[in-house]
Amino acid sequence: MKNSIVTIALSTKFTPEQIEGVLEIAGATPNPDVAIAVLLGIYEYPELPKKPRNLSRFSEDKRNITFESYDKYEDYVYYSYATMKMKKGWIENGVDVDVANIVNSNRYAEDVARSMKMDLEDFKSKYTYHTFDEGFELDNEGNVREYKGSCAHSTWIG
Repeated sequence: MKNSIVTIALSTKFTPEQIEGVLEIAGATPNPDVAIAVLLGIYEYPELPKKPRNLSRFSEDKRNITFESYDKYEDYVYYSYATMKMKKGWIENGVDVDVANIVNSNRYAEDVARSMKMDLEDFKSKYTYHTFDEGFELDNEGNVREYKGSCAHSTWIG
């Protein structure tokens, strides 16, 4: 790496004796390229929205997903969210779509049809899978419980 572009760029800020140590330290970070850019004063913080651009990349029970911070070395977004309690299941077509009418909560039609001793196509023609929100998870004081999560930068910007 003696004559690399990085070494030449670092020589504008550090003495030749310091460059080897700087490269060693940068190489020990999860993202050496970002470390070098920070040391050179050319790092540009990415523009990140307060909410993820593509909610389908997160599980459907996560709600109120909000940006908290960004780790430039790990390239990870840290966020907070609330969890919605959900009830899911199969309901016979023509019957009121209500939690009380769920006949089976297994997600997989093949398994449910088999357990009901029905042909899969017949089952799919007679039943539909539904999801019901039952309210946010609450803490002991009745407040919406907040959780922390993280994801890759690419997941956040969708």
